[in-house]
Amino acid sequence: MDDVQGHVGTTSAIIKKGNKTQVFPALPVPIIKSQPVNTYVKNIKIDKKIFLKDAITEKLKDECMADSYEPTVEAILNQDKLLVSARCLEGAYNFSNAYWIINKQKPYQPKLINTQADGLSNNQLNSDQKGRGVGDCWSHDTWTWDGKNFVHTASWDTGMCRAIHAGGTWQLPTIVTKVK
Repeated sequence: MDDVQGHVGTTSAIIKKGNKTQVFPALPVPIIKSQPVNTYVKNIKIDKKIFLKDAITEKLKDECMADSYEPTVEAILNQDKLLVSARCLEGAYNFSNAYWIINKQKPYQPKLINTQADGLSNNQLNSDQKGRGVGDCWSHDTWTWDGKNFVHTASWDTGMCRAIHAGGTWQLPTIVTKVK
């Protein structure tokens, strides 16, 4: 960690301490410009058989434990692309969907975004997962539509499940961005 952060030989180093007092400024928080998506998809249809043939790969079968995949068009991303989801995992207190970006017309050429999100809201895919049923530990991730792709814009968890506090004792971020 000291090597990566440039702290070797400084007083702020964790392991490789030294006498140098140089402290590096924090890196600026990345700014992601969110783009709108249209969730009114009532009349948008895809050929499910063709989509599933191209979308359900061996890798996805390893990651998802769904008995069957029922693809749903979630949003119109732009004039050429759609967002499609299908149930991936379902448990006692957590679930997730697989999400793809596809062409509006055949060939769909599905591009898997992730298999961890549980919903689309405000141009973002979100994932909120309990570590166990009593809800004393959680994790959260957000992917934001930037007009071309869903960018991983937030990630945090509350640490180990210790029954100290409902919802966890803190939120330790591992991905931090500013979404505009």
